[in-house]
Amino acid sequence: MYTGTLVSGELKEKALNKLKGNWKITIEASIIFCLFTGIFLTNITSMYSFVNNHFRYIGIFNIYKIIFSKFPKWLLVDNPLLLLFFMILEGPFFLGFVKFSMKIAKKEKAEIKDLFFAFTKFRYFIESFFLYLLITILSILGTLLFIVPGIILALRYALAFFVMNDDVEISATSAMSKSKELMEGNKGRFFTLVITFIGWDILSFLTLGLAKFFVAPYFITTCSEFYQELINGNRK
Repeated sequence: MYTGTLVSGELKEKALNKLKGNWKITIEASIIFCLFTGIFLTNITSMYSFVNNHFRYIGIFNIYKIIFSKFPKWLLVDNPLLLLFFMILEGPFFLGFVKFSMKIAKKEKAEIKDLFFAFTKFRYFIESFFLYLLITILSILGTLLFIVPGIILALRYALAFFVMNDDVEISATSAMSKSKELMEGNKGRFFTLVITFIGWDILSFLTLGLAKFFVAPYFITTCSEFYQELINGNRK
């Protein structure tokens, strides 16, 4: 079993220290990542739906109505073709973003081209897409049964993309198996880490995804620190 001892605050502090001096390129990479994976657009459509369905008559939310009036209508509704486009790209781009963030965590030179790593070989693209698809399906099925199983499955495979980044020839299923092994005894600690980012996620929601350009690399770099501690630490 892999063990780690750092608490959430220590992992986040390490991540922020690594990000110092790298924020410019990190924000640029995050913008590309959020745009090509639909994260930015999802924040906009979710807030649009939230305001219209629950707070359309509350004055404090009028600012959002003004903002939304400037958007093309097709951007404010779920578009099946766009959703399919983002679903295909999310896995490959997430692998690239993990590679970028791991370089930051290791104090190596991170570059924008790292985001497109999975596009350099057909196998990398397919395996990263398949990995994202498998994790998504399992998490949804688990959530449909009961919420807790879905959370447990998401936590179990939370490090699969980090495993794939370390071994690019690994298959999606093998990366999931390795992540399951790494997370044995560590799911609670990782869940606590995720919870500490809820405030940042709310801010991202309220700013229509703009804060996500900062939050995404902060979170993934922190996860990189979590992964590194397990890999480099003692195995019991």
